[in-house]
Amino acid sequence: MDGNTEDRRGTVSVFNGTALEIKTFDDPEQESEAVGAWIPGRIEQGVQPHEIGVSVRSTRELRRARVAIKRAGAQAVELSDRIEITPGKVSIGTMHLAKGLEFQAVAVMACDDEIIPSQVNCW
Repeated sequence: MDGNTEDRRGTVSVFNGTALEIKTFDDPEQESEAVGAWIPGRIEQGVQPHEIGVSVRSTRELRRARVAIKRAGAQAVELSDRIEITPGKVSIGTMHLAKGLEFQAVAVMACDDEIIPSQVNCW
């Protein structure tokens, strides 16, 4: 995405995930409800809370992730540039801060039109 080319042959991930699942919602409330229900489902499957990541495009959308975590009855820790995962807490943060981290289960929220791609003028 940044103009670089990359050869991923020979790259091995610690985790082998399931097929990507894309869901759309009519509004942020429905999205938060769905992610809030998805999190306990992962925990019931044996995924520890700190092995779950919820990402959004920018800090402006973090509220949506917080609402989903609250609906799940879980606790969250917001990712920072210190890259600290907290046992027992779901990690939430921007896509930028999640880059390079690995989770057993990931939800990407707030992929609304005009949020992705970012409409903010970066000049």
